[in-house]
Amino acid sequence: MMSIERSDSGRWSRILFGLHGGGTQSRRLAKSQYVPSASCTVKVLDREREYTVTVSWVDPVGCRYEAQLWRRGVARRSGVCALSGQAIHSGDDIYRPGHSVPRSVNCQSMILADVLSNDGEWIQRRPGRVHHEAV
Repeated sequence: MMSIERSDSGRWSRILFGLHGGGTQSRRLAKSQYVPSASCTVKVLDREREYTVTVSWVDPVGCRYEAQLWRRGVARRSGVCALSGQAIHSGDDIYRPGHSVPRSVNCQSMILADVLSNDGEWIQRRPGRVHHEAV
């Protein structure tokens, strides 16, 4: 049987802490500063209820969420709509990724609610190219 010295157990505790979502301030900061790459693709897969949608978010450089639940809310800060590219202002009705542990990399991303309430469904966005299909 292998014995673990006291210094080794501290090292393993730090490694396990990091693997389970703990980490440094710089890691948390990096998530809040995530900017989708030029090859990021966003698709609305399903509109389950008026206040939830399922989104596929695929960014080969940053993250991949095949079926991420987004919830309706109110923007707390300014930003840019992940589907339309339109400006979002504090107080606008939006959808944002639901809470998860650890936090998703795209947790600060937003979609304008008005974009999804059009007579069609926004299905995909790649920066510089937006697709809209009538229902």
